[in-house]
Amino acid sequence: MTDVTRALAQLDEIHAQLAHTRVYRGWRSIPVALSGAAGLAAAPLFPAIVGPTRAHSAQVWVLYWLGVALGALLIGSAHLLWRHARQASSTEQRHTLQVATQFLPALSAALLLTIAFMGADTRLTYALPGLWALLFSVGIAATRPLLVRGAG
Repeated sequence: MTDVTRALAQLDEIHAQLAHTRVYRGWRSIPVALSGAAGLAAAPLFPAIVGPTRAHSAQVWVLYWLGVALGALLIGSAHLLWRHARQASSTEQRHTLQVATQFLPALSAALLLTIAFMGADTRLTYALPGLWALLFSVGIAATRPLLVRGAG
């Protein structure tokens, strides 16, 4: 029984090594571009949506942009999530999880910055949308070795 367990563990290790060399095609350029467009479209809408009296509140600012960021993340990864849930084989699903794992530190850094800025000085929160965009690009860059050649 231990030989079978060891063989299965070795097969998992081989699959993990093969996943490192495979090109990941889950990120699509159009959804990622649409996520950026959503962020650009949200900027001029902020005062109209929250109202002029609440437009100067740091908490409202963060909640608005957090909603925009989550929406843009969903738009950018919608195809990836759909493909992962409906079409992907178990090998492709493992590859998607590997890419998501490489992207996770950038998302974690964005969350930590948000918490730190809200706790330290609310004037810092006005820089968060730009920092989130930078961290998103860092996350994409972290997955670049697994992406198609033109992604760089």
